[in-house]
Amino acid sequence: MSLAKKGLFDGELLGIGCSIADNAIYIVKHANNVHFIGFNLVPKTIQIAREKAEKNQVNIRFEVVNILDDLLKTSTIKQHSYDI
Repeated sequence: MSLAKKGLFDGELLGIGCSIADNAIYIVKHANNVHFIGFNLVPKTIQIAREKAEKNQVNIRFEVVNILDDLLKTSTIKQHSYDI
C-alpha cells in the first residue's frame, strides 16, 4: 500500500478473492497507472465492490468467477500478463 500512496506503483493487477474491493480501490486511487481486475466467487460481494468503486469514482472491473472451475477458461486472464 505504501508504494501506491507514494505514486511508485503501476501495472496490471489481478485480485483473486478481491472481497468488497477496499484494497483495490485504495490502490487505484493512489497509484499513477494501475489497471485492476477483481475476481470473487460470491455475486453479492462483486455487487458491493462495483457499487463502492462507482461511489469512489475509480475504474475497476469485477467479475464473478469460480477460480477452481473457470479461472483458466476466462479470456481476460489468458490475454493479459499481470504484475501482481
